[in-house]
Amino acid sequence: MTRIAVSGCNGFIGAAAKAELESRGYSVLRLERPMFQPSARVDLARQVEGCSAIIHCAGLTPRRGRHVSEEEFEIANHQTTQNVGLAAADAGVTRMVFVSSIAAVAGNEGKLAPKMPLHPTTPYGRSKARAETGLLDIDGLRPIIVRPPLVYGPGPKGDLNLLLRLCASPLPLPFGSVDNSRSMIGVTNMVDALIFLATSPAAGDQAQIVHATDDTTLSLREIVVALRKGLNRPPRLINIPPPILRAMLQVMGLGAISRKLLDDLEVDVSALLALGWKPPARPEFDLERMARAASRSA
Repeated sequence: MTRIAVSGCNGFIGAAAKAELESRGYSVLRLERPMFQPSARVDLARQVEGCSAIIHCAGLTPRRGRHVSEEEFEIANHQTTQNVGLAAADAGVTRMVFVSSIAAVAGNEGKLAPKMPLHPTTPYGRSKARAETGLLDIDGLRPIIVRPPLVYGPGPKGDLNLLLRLCASPLPLPFGSVDNSRSMIGVTNMVDALIFLATSPAAGDQAQIVHATDDTTLSLREIVVALRKGLNRPPRLINIPPPILRAMLQVMGLGAISRKLLDDLEVDVSALLALGWKPPARPEFDLERMARAASRSA
């Protein structure tokens, strides 16, 4: 039986990856913390010996309402990733699929492509960028770096959870005129992409960087419609021009959220599609599933 190591199995993406791998008949080795300490490298190498690949999902993400220091991001996202990569090389495991983030290149203009230079604008993005650079410098390792934008699905955190709570209210929402273009990826598609990259010969034997998204973008209006459908609610959208809506959110001290809700974010997924990966789920699938799960737990 093929054995694949997965880190972050208690997290959003890692838990879903472990469950899906097991449902497909793979043996899964859970990599547990602490993995950032230099002394952990020997133990990690011993654990992953004989694995065909490692899917490294563990990491620290920004949390709404909680300050995370640059040092915390550095330890969780850079040092831990470096240790896992070094251990993989020590054990002769050449294929390591690393869940990075589109935040590593978010400062670039236009549609974000894998070949763009690293251009992080936040402590989180900088920690992911350093992790990528570190992996690519490890002799004997051929990492596959995966940069997703927002990953959505049941049990969301942060701003997506806030939007879900808004959609759960009976109030009309002022997003009927917001026809922006946002690249996102549902957790079903994200996990399928990670497993494809960890197991498919088409992924090749060279280090590479790919962006992972659903195959279509969604507007905020479409996202709200899908969420309210999953909640068995009518859309109940009212039309307020985006410039006025943006100004209102700024006055309310929600400027950062307004950019995430109203701005465009387009990500180039062509490199991943060229390898032969096809997203199995339509974008609305995990949005509606996320809303239904929230409704059941309410």
